[in-house]
Amino acid sequence: HPIACAYMVMEDNNSPFLDFNTRYTLALTLLCHDVLEDTYITELELKIELDKILLNDSLVNKVISLTTMCTIDKNMNSMDEFKELKNNKNKYPEEFWYIKTIDKWFNLFGSKDYFLKKGTLLKYIDFLVFLVSQLEKTRYKKSMFVSQSKALCKELKKINNKHIKKNNTSTL
Repeated sequence: HPIACAYMVMEDNNSPFLDFNTRYTLALTLLCHDVLEDTYITELELKIELDKILLNDSLVNKVISLTTMCTIDKNMNSMDEFKELKNNKNKYPEEFWYIKTIDKWFNLFGSKDYFLKKGTLLKYIDFLVFLVSQLEKTRYKKSMFVSQSKALCKELKKINNKHIKKNNTSTL
């Protein structure tokens, strides 16, 4: 998942603000974005390892800052994160919205069946719609992820409606 997310930054041709340095920073952040959330590696340990590889304090600090921002508390679920972001949307930089949109796009795309079975697909669609609305306010508004996210949400709503109709018909 992090590799696919990072790859998509490199493929995003629609945003004129994605120069090489910005792409590199965002791709590195997406490679690291789940490390703090899904492993026992600490922020300091991640910084030390990145320092060894990148040999660029400024880049390492930016990647660590964005990675930390994108990491949700291990006690929170995605809906808690959604509420947190809605309530504090003005405190995050433009890069944050770009990273989060890509991350949630891949989460939703790759786990749609899981969310459908749990009955939470529409909530996750709402989350992605919110992220896109924030991304559209940034210099990354022409990112391919704006149009791709809108298209994904539209298709997933159709899938959700078919699922609901199928379940209602089968219970009659």
